[in-house]
Amino acid sequence: MKAIAFGTSGWRGIIADTFTFPRVRLVAKALTDHLNAKGTGPKGICVGYDPRFLSEHFASESAAVARSGGIPVTLSRSHVPTPAISCFIRARGLAGSINITASHNPAQWSGFKVNNEKGAPSPPEMTKDLEARVEGLLADPGEEEFAKERVAVHHDQQTATRGPQTPGEVDPLFRDIYLEALAKIVRFDEIRKSGITVAVDPLWGAARGFLPEALRSHGVKFAVLHDHRDVTFGNLGPDVAARNLAELSALVARGEARIGIATDGDADRFGVVDSDGSAVTANTVLALLADYLAETRGWRHGLARTYATTHLIDAVAASYGIPLHQTPVGFKYLGEMILDGRAYLACEESAGMSVTGHVPEKDGLLAGLLAAEMVAVRGKSLAAQREELFTKVGAYHSAREDTAVTPDQVTRLRERMARPPGKVGARPVSKATVLDGLRLDFDDGSWLLMRPSGTEPVVRYYVEARSPSDLIRLTEDGRAALLGG
Repeated sequence: MKAIAFGTSGWRGIIADTFTFPRVRLVAKALTDHLNAKGTGPKGICVGYDPRFLSEHFASESAAVARSGGIPVTLSRSHVPTPAISCFIRARGLAGSINITASHNPAQWSGFKVNNEKGAPSPPEMTKDLEARVEGLLADPGEEEFAKERVAVHHDQQTATRGPQTPGEVDPLFRDIYLEALAKIVRFDEIRKSGITVAVDPLWGAARGFLPEALRSHGVKFAVLHDHRDVTFGNLGPDVAARNLAELSALVARGEARIGIATDGDADRFGVVDSDGSAVTANTVLALLADYLAETRGWRHGLARTYATTHLIDAVAASYGIPLHQTPVGFKYLGEMILDGRAYLACEESAGMSVTGHVPEKDGLLAGLLAAEMVAVRGKSLAAQREELFTKVGAYHSAREDTAVTPDQVTRLRERMARPPGKVGARPVSKATVLDGLRLDFDDGSWLLMRPSGTEPVVRYYVEARSPSDLIRLTEDGRAALLGG
């Protein structure tokens, strides 16, 4: 078997190729041994999953392995959003969780995500230990016997792990704890009083039954799309990219809702559609929320963003005199800043965010609901709010491209990034940084970043400039300098 590696958000693979029952059992065994070695195993874990093909069965096998190692397990009866799992960990004082999800990856993928006792994504030292333990298990001649043994344990103990039940059901145990947490942050009364209708699109993912119920229970008018299980995710994939939000955009453009909000496969990422039906970039939503929360909540204790996220957030921070923190890509770094009080909003360009007093994990439902609140309270479209923010702090325009690559291409790209160019087009590079990929900064505040993904076979290319025309020029010049055309 190939080695198992954890990326920025867990281990992922193609179902029945690299992601198989024997490999899932090995990773579950590694986590069980890790928690028992720490002495936290008796606190128990929860196991959840998204609506992908076989997810409930991978989850049930993982739960059986943990129980066979003496760890108490609460297994969800149905799909659960990633942030709801984090809430459950914290509410029950658990040692952590297993989440069978590949997040926004295409339908043929699955994944094994681990959160720690704080409800945060597993930190680097934890994932390194898990990888080492899995490697040790793979080197054990008895590995095949171990896999067969787990099958027997699964059939003996499945009923003792509380599920899974019918895939279309929603588990009220996880849902109620999570919706209570949302109600402490989102001002649902303001949305309701405004009279706006909110369109929601779970994209056949884990927010099904959670996002609509959050609005229904507070008397907010809503319309809903794709609120049933489809393991192919409509043959689109559970990504909140604008290309997958056509139906949501059309609904809003017809005037049936004032704003549209979407979530990805495990509901940790968000997509937002403005009143004219246009998709709004995550960078824009995050910067607007940074300004809105500072204004309406009076929060000033800090803003945090990843290396690849818009500097419009920096400008918002400067306008209020708020400390700004930058981290590598990965919410495990941002979550710590939520936990220790350094930031009231932690955000990443790839549609991830959380706020003070909430879980140290990305929450796509929360982001969308706060965007709806912002529209309701301000009474203006997101486009109008963005122009007002540009007038206040200056304009920033950003873009991102994802390019599929082979492992050999990644190797060649890393070699090229190790020798940064001194100029991109006609622009001298003022600063070159190798932190998580290669980042080039320029004197006018524009920048570009190229980094291989930690979870998919793609290279991500980010660019930000001060005008739309400059963004196009820098994108083309940067691609030629770093990608060869």
